[in-house]
Amino acid sequence: GIASTQASPMVSPHYSGGAGTGGSQPGALSGDHGGAAEGSGQGPAAPHGCLHSEVEGMHDSAAAGDFASVITSLKQGLPVNALHTHGGTALHRAAAAGQAEMVEYLIKNRKADPTIPNAAGDRPLHLAARWDHPEVVRTLLANFVDYTLRNRNGETAYDVASVRCREVLQRTSTLPHLSFRKPPVSGDIGIPLSVRVEVLNGDSVPVLPPVPVLVTLSLHPSSGEDEDDDEVPLELSGTLTKLLTPTGAFFTGLYLNRPCDDVVLSASCDNLGILPCPSDSFSVGCGLAFVEFPTEVDAGQSFSVVVELQSCRGVAVSGFEAPVELSLHQAGCAGAILRPTGTSLSGRTDGGRATFEVALDGVGPGFVLQATSSLPHVKAAQSPAVAVAAQLCFVAGPPAEVGVGSSLPEVA
Repeated sequence: GIASTQASPMVSPHYSGGAGTGGSQPGALSGDHGGAAEGSGQGPAAPHGCLHSEVEGMHDSAAAGDFASVITSLKQGLPVNALHTHGGTALHRAAAAGQAEMVEYLIKNRKADPTIPNAAGDRPLHLAARWDHPEVVRTLLANFVDYTLRNRNGETAYDVASVRCREVLQRTSTLPHLSFRKPPVSGDIGIPLSVRVEVLNGDSVPVLPPVPVLVTLSLHPSSGEDEDDDEVPLELSGTLTKLLTPTGAFFTGLYLNRPCDDVVLSASCDNLGILPCPSDSFSVGCGLAFVEFPTEVDAGQSFSVVVELQSCRGVAVSGFEAPVELSLHQAGCAGAILRPTGTSLSGRTDGGRATFEVALDGVGPGFVLQATSSLPHVKAAQSPAVAVAAQLCFVAGPPAEVGVGSSLPEVA
C-alpha cells in the first residue's frame, strides 16, 4: 500500500529511461551511465512503504499510453514525479515511447516536471528527440519546456535529436513566444505608455503556462545602433517586470526620460522555453513652445525670443539637444524682414531652451513667428501675433510763424 506521498529525493545512476548513448530500447532499462544525475535529488523516490514495482508499473503504463492505469496509480497517492529505483520519471518513459497524449496529460493535468533529469542528465525532451518522436517534441515545446537544458555530456535536445526532430527544434515558429497584444504607440513624452504582453503557442493562440512566468520589458533603438555619446542615455522608468496572468501581463505608467525616434520595446521572461519578442517601432516626442515673446515691439527694435522643449502637458523637457529654426509669417499686413539674417534664424536648444535676439523691419499688427525642428519627433510651435509699431513725426515742419495768405514751406 501507499504509506505517504512525501519522501526524500533520490536518483540512482542506472536508469536512463531510454537515455544515454547506446540505450537499447526507448523507455527501457539501460546500462550504467556512470553516476548520479546532475544536482542532488531531482524528484521524489518511491514513497516509504510503496513497492518499487508499483512505480515501475505506473512508468510502464505511461510508456504504453494506458491512461486508466496511470490515473489509478496517481489516485492511490503515487507522486507523478516518482523516480524508479534506477532513476527516471513516468514523463521520461512516455516521452521516450512516443506517447504525445500521455505527455500532454502528465504535464497539463498532473503537473509533471519536465526539468527533472534522469541518471544521464537527460530530460524528457532529450529522449523524445533522440528516439525520433517529433509529435512529442512539439507537445513538450508547446508546454514551455526549456529546450536549452543540457545533459551530463553537455548536450541539448537538438544535439541528440533525429533528423525529423531537429527540423522541429529548428522551427522557432512552433515554439511558444511572447507577443504584444497591446503594443506601444507613438505619442508625447508627457503621456505614459501602457502595453499588454501575452504568450502565444505555435498556432498564435493565447495560452497560459502551467507555472508562473515573470515578463520583463526593456528598451532598445530599433536600428540596433549605439546612442550618440552626446545624448543623455535613453531610459525607461516604471514597473518593468510583471507576473503573467490569464489575460496577459499589463504594464502601465511607463515613461521615457527624453524624446526619441524609432525605438522598440523587448519582452522577455524567466522561462527559456518561451521566446522573447520585440514590439513595433515607435517614437516619443515633445513640442516647441514660445515661453518669452513680446506682443508689441517698435520696428527695428531688437527683442528676445525664447523657445522651450515641452511635453503636451506644458512640462519642460531637458536632457537632449534639438535644432530649432525661427521663421517669420505674415497675417494680413505689409511685409517685414526678420533680422539679422533675413527670412529665418537657426539655433539649438541648450538645457531644453533656445534663445534668439531678433528685430523686425516693417509695420503691422499681426506678424507671427514659427519655431520648427528638423527632428521628426519635435512638433513645431507658432507664436502669438506681434504688432510692429511705428509713429509719424515732423522732421521738416512749418515755421513757427507765417503771414496770412503766405505759402507754407514744404513739410515732411
